[in-house]
Amino acid sequence: MLASGFAHRGHMVGIRNIEFGHVRHGAEFFGGALCDGQTPPGPGQHHRRTLFLGQFGYTKCERRVRQDSSDNEPLTCQNRHVATVVDMTSSLPSIGYLGGTGPAGSALAARLASVGYPGFIGSRTPERGQEVASELVAKWASRQLDLAGGDNAAAAQRDIIVLATPWDSAATTVTEHAEALRGKVVITMANALIRVGKEFQPLIPPRGSIAAHVQAAIPASHVVAAFQHLPAIELGALDHDVDSDVLICSDNNEATKTVSDMVAHIAGCRPLNAGLLSNALAIEALTAVLLQLNVRYKTRVAPRFTGIN
Repeated sequence: MLASGFAHRGHMVGIRNIEFGHVRHGAEFFGGALCDGQTPPGPGQHHRRTLFLGQFGYTKCERRVRQDSSDNEPLTCQNRHVATVVDMTSSLPSIGYLGGTGPAGSALAARLASVGYPGFIGSRTPERGQEVASELVAKWASRQLDLAGGDNAAAAQRDIIVLATPWDSAATTVTEHAEALRGKVVITMANALIRVGKEFQPLIPPRGSIAAHVQAAIPASHVVAAFQHLPAIELGALDHDVDSDVLICSDNNEATKTVSDMVAHIAGCRPLNAGLLSNALAIEALTAVLLQLNVRYKTRVAPRFTGIN
């Protein structure tokens, strides 16, 4: 099976400007064709070819290949915003979501399950995790999401872990499951924020960031800060792409690569290596600015960096 994603455009070479574009608008591309030289699909597989049509988007064409199909079989086309092709014929690692029943955790679970990552939504009570997973599977029944649910202990057994709890319980939660998390990639997506009057303000934890605090709590794991800036509502709306860069930082290069590959599977998202975990302070604090823009302009913004080829 093939699914759309975002083609990584290379390493960070500089930032000239930052655009906080509205997440409902797709990026603009130049003419050309993708997928040249791609191996033809076999029986029962899908073939997708993504074409760029000037600056106004592109058309994605798909043909279901049957035993009796031929090159003359018509293609069905669907207009989309963002272009690429990601091969999902190989199995992807499973993801456990600690405290994944909230808006951000459940939205990320649904989005990643829709591109082939099996997910397990954890909660303090197994019934709640099961309930949220069942609701997502039913809501997006046509996408056949590979999602299950239960308690956090079961979620901690998965290959990759997403810590989706509120910021003030993040370190406590991972400490309870430290042994199960040993040697695993643990993604933190929390931001320490408070609202003072009409303004959002970041809180600075003793170790500088939530991610650093979590890393200190589970030193045998590989903590990665990512997904702080993706609006939960847009992330969970699987009927359209997400238009955003995703800043990723970690002290472990392999962990950064693992999360970058996850991000690259999400249509419209581009992974950017933002350096070591010490930079999580700035990444988490930036969320306060984005929320303030949301309130002021009555929208949902997401960061898009220019000048990176």
